[in-house]
Amino acid sequence: MRSLSQLSRRYLRRQWKRTLFTTSSIIMATALFAGLALLFTSFVNM
Repeated sequence: MRSLSQLSRRYLRRQWKRTLFTTSSIIMATALFAGLALLFTSFVNM
């Protein structure tokens, strides 16, 4: 029986485009949320 990490690595190697797209989407969503929070706090401070 294979361990979960071996199966995960095999899946990530096979689906590298999808993994890259998902990772970049998460990073962009986090940056968008941080930017909106910064904009909101700057409006509150004005």
